[in-house]
Amino acid sequence: MPKKGPGGRLHHISYWVDNQEDVLRAADIMSDNDVFIEAGPAKHNITQAFYLYSYEPGGNRFELFSAGYMIFSPDWEPITWRKTDRGRGVYWGGTIPESFKTYGTPVVDVSAVSKEDLFVFDTA
Repeated sequence: MPKKGPGGRLHHISYWVDNQEDVLRAADIMSDNDVFIEAGPAKHNITQAFYLYSYEPGGNRFELFSAGYMIFSPDWEPITWRKTDRGRGVYWGGTIPESFKTYGTPVVDVSAVSKEDLFVFDTA
């Protein structure tokens, strides 16, 4: 049965690009056009991938992602990364803002939701 309430929200969609320079070029283009960049460019701790997070016009978060590792195996089992696995989360390049932990689409009325239900990924 599908989960009801704020837990069934989209955190982000990721787009892989060929190299880190493509992520930097996107950051330059976005900055030149006053497009909000939520986080990055920076480097993820676990995957060692280069990234940038922003929002598309409909409010959905997207990530531009390069390097790291890619998995093509059809029988790959998903990994749930816990806080103890993630370490700092960001290897270098700044910190992840609080909105990264709480924002998801569709947007929910936070006054009607407990803090535990608000997080869009496991914070433990």
